Amino acid sequence: MTPPSKYEPQIISTLIPATERDSIAPVKLRRKDLQKTVIQVNVGQEIDSAESFTIHKELVCYYSPFFRAALGGSWAEAETGIVNLPTDIPDVFETFQAWLYTQTLELDETQESDVTFLMELQAFGDKMAVPEFQNAAMDALRLAKLNSKPLTLFKLSEIEFAYQHTRADSPLRKLITDMYVWEAHMLTFIDNLAKNSYPMAFVVDVTKGYVTQFPRPKKSSTLKPYVVAPENYFVPS
Repeated sequence: MTPPSKYEPQIISTLIPATERDSIAPVKLRRKDLQKTVIQVNVGQEIDSAESFTIHKELVCYYSPFFRAALGGSWAEAETGIVNLPTDIPDVFETFQAWLYTQTLELDETQESDVTFLMELQAFGDKMAVPEFQNAAMDALRLAKLNSKPLTLFKLSEIEFAYQHTRADSPLRKLITDMYVWEAHMLTFIDNLAKNSYPMAFVVDVTKGYVTQFPRPKKSSTLKPYVVAPENYFVPS
């Protein structure tokens, strides 16, 4: 089987069924709830690009345990209705805000191929503990890499970002590692070690990958996990 010339999005459900979400959210979300309280989210104060956003409290709390915790109990945010995210990026939050209302990752033409921005979306979804948003961002990132001609591996700065902002079991780390193992010859990777100061955890992950993936069967391009099994890079939702 020959892989398609342009890879298409993996169809994933971004909505958790109400029967499942009831166990983790305080109430079942209803459309009329969105006519109630709105909150203010200030983003980017510490990176000199501060912007303020308004969003329905019930909606963001429904999807994000981070916001449920911040806006619940006796925290100051619960009283003021203002949440500050000083180290986050306004464009990333704006994309997250739009996703909450549309359940669609709305990206312009530049953002669709901006690997760094897509990685930032995925990391932000992890921080907010919203797996559906994480998965949408991850699929967009996977497609951006697969549809680049020729396919390019992740740059050192992108690898450093991933390993600084994610946990050891992160699907983002898995995608980066798998692409190196399947696309780069082991000797090429070893040669690159002398030229790049890769994070040690990345070197370990790739080395393990080479050990477990070889020897490969012929015509292995149809077996690349990021081509045939995109769900491997999703977090449970």
